[in-house]
Amino acid sequence: MAPGTRAALWPVAVAIGSVSCAALAPPVPVWFGGGLLVASLVRVRPAPLAGSIILMCGALGAQAQLGTQPIDTGPFEGIVQLTHDPENSGTSTSVLVRTSRGRLRLVASGVVAGRIQSLSAGDRVAVTGRTVALTHVEPSRHLRGTLVVRSVGQMLDRTPLISAIEALRSSISRGAEVLPDQQRPLYLGFVLGDDRGSSPVVDADLEASGLGHLTVVSGENLTFVLLVFSPLLARVGLRRRFILAFVILVMFAAVTRFEPSILRATAMACVLAVTVRLGRPSSPMRILSLAVVALVLLDPLIVWSLGFRLSLAATTGIVLLARPISRRIPGPRRFALAVAVPVAAQLGVAPIAIPALGAQPLLGVPANVLVEPAAALVMMWGCTAGLLAGVAGTRVAWLLHRPTELALHWVLSVARFIGELPPLRVGIVAVTTMACAAVLVHLIGGRKRMFLAVGCLIAVGAFAVFGTGPGNHELTDESLAGARVWSTGIPQRSTVVVVDGRVDVGELLVELHIRGLRRIDLLVRSSKAVAAVEAARLLDERLDVIRMISLDELAATGDAAGPPSEVGPFHVARASSGVRVDVEVERVHEPNPAASGR
Repeated sequence: MAPGTRAALWPVAVAIGSVSCAALAPPVPVWFGGGLLVASLVRVRPAPLAGSIILMCGALGAQAQLGTQPIDTGPFEGIVQLTHDPENSGTSTSVLVRTSRGRLRLVASGVVAGRIQSLSAGDRVAVTGRTVALTHVEPSRHLRGTLVVRSVGQMLDRTPLISAIEALRSSISRGAEVLPDQQRPLYLGFVLGDDRGSSPVVDADLEASGLGHLTVVSGENLTFVLLVFSPLLARVGLRRRFILAFVILVMFAAVTRFEPSILRATAMACVLAVTVRLGRPSSPMRILSLAVVALVLLDPLIVWSLGFRLSLAATTGIVLLARPISRRIPGPRRFALAVAVPVAAQLGVAPIAIPALGAQPLLGVPANVLVEPAAALVMMWGCTAGLLAGVAGTRVAWLLHRPTELALHWVLSVARFIGELPPLRVGIVAVTTMACAAVLVHLIGGRKRMFLAVGCLIAVGAFAVFGTGPGNHELTDESLAGARVWSTGIPQRSTVVVVDGRVDVGELLVELHIRGLRRIDLLVRSSKAVAAVEAARLLDERLDVIRMISLDELAATGDAAGPPSEVGPFHVARASSGVRVDVEVERVHEPNPAASGR
């Protein structure tokens, strides 16, 4: 075992224990945990210090959970401060706010929603409304309830720090106005982690191709920011470099709204800066462990954040597996690392992502390798030329963002191409098989290693193709992302989809892609709502829709206007409750009559 690995064992054990104890939240008083921690610092020994830190994390976790007790229902009047940017969903707007009664989810509709939508994170405003219980608990956000707002009063002046942060964000956003409508939210997602207003089709392509993480700011963004400022940091002394780096880290975390993945990366960068300042450089695993312990001590409920757990798992995978994998990939060193990093990250997040989010796209690895140079260009360009574009005017901004537009076009093209390929997704069984195969490949030497590796890849690929899709002769009736989907099995597949104003088009496209449904024989719009019309248009634009009708155009059962529509074994008709779909079981496996293109 290498010395660096041995030195990291204690911090790793403390990090694992801190996360576990904060999640369990034992009923230990904070004063007791703090007293043990102070006592262990008098005469520092690894075991007592580790135990006291772990117990302190548990005590703080228990106290933090007490602060998330449900709020009483009743009237509310006071000042709220937004902790995030407002999110618009149909006719309502929601945002997390900090109040005198704890953190709440503010919900507004109508004219009030427009007032809230114009605010940003950090703004303070007077509101009146009513508090109600949460529909579902979100411990990582420290929420106590929901605040339904009836009226919005005067907005308080911003603090100098909030004004500086908003000025930076506004400059980047103004400069992005010269980009095409489809690219602008993607660019802001790359640089700021703010992809509000993005096209559902683009979101579906990114998700289906395994590139959805690009619009979530992470340690990669922070690395590029520090790389941009590296010439300046290199020109100052060690003490000033430490202070300047700390300011840059905090400002970037604030601009990107303190997302869990950024908090993890910022904590790691701060730990690294401290170790360099003290003249005691540490291994990456030790730095990661110390950063995790610091974050859990500051916010024990962060352990319940899925974003934090995914970021931690991905970083752990990269730290432990990236270099060993790269050494076994033939070719130039830079190419081997470019392939090894996404593979290691995917292996790291698989035990968490698959149970929480479902099977993951196998083609996400080559997709990430293909778009990484373009994504890096967008992130670095956005931190430099993107700021200048916001203050230099439209003409200069258009010129500065030519490289950005080309890079984003490449990312969208790769996402679209891979998103239209067959849904090669791997679950926990396939990932476990890959891990076991990697161990065997490592243990077996000689020519057998290459044959074993190729055989394992073929086996996993075959499982992804044949082991995760729908059965050959299944007849399904599912509710997907707010839409109703009927489909027969393959090879003679018939599909009927009914959408209304509640459908989430992006999620629906992903679910259809997972099931291998690239064609809709009959698309029925059961509502006149704008959201339903837009959903039908986007589905028709992206998929092969044979026939699209509205509910008014659909004949009623027994109506003199004509018989109900027939699609394969399905009989589709208008009913009092909306759309009625009957199936003729004996025709499920007959040739599809809709294949003629009606």
